[in-house]
Amino acid sequence: CGSEADLTAEVARLTAAALRAASDGASPLIHSAAGHDGAQVGAFRSALSTSGMAPETAARRIGEGLGRILDGVLCGSGIRRAVISGGDTSGHAMRQLGLSALTALAPTIPGAALCRAHGDGLHDGLEIALKGGQMGSTDYFGWIRDGGGPRHQEQP
Repeated sequence: CGSEADLTAEVARLTAAALRAASDGASPLIHSAAGHDGAQVGAFRSALSTSGMAPETAARRIGEGLGRILDGVLCGSGIRRAVISGGDTSGHAMRQLGLSALTALAPTIPGAALCRAHGDGLHDGLEIALKGGQMGSTDYFGWIRDGGGPRHQEQP
């Protein structure tokens, strides 16, 4: 709900933090809130109400900001596999990467295949999984990082 300058500064701050984590051998995880009822959600709703910004505009700006962070992390780290979680967020973030098409590489969970991304820019060939916010197991991100692929349900 802040200015474009505020958003640009936050994107730069989070990109730098994620790049530090990646250089230390960690897997960066950038999120806008920790769950549906966390303190960040209440603060966001309050700021949105005060600002008068349309919720759709705020959602687009968040997705675009997350995409800009991912772009910076991919460019600065050499990471070639990523996950974007959140339906609308995924679309907004993908546009920031300059990608125009996806081809499926492997099924993961219903509705969230691991894909190869295609575009004219630096991220052509990126392996990426797009998933809905409530989909997937608690180890989904690590599982995709470590190779992903189809999961078979274990029989009881």
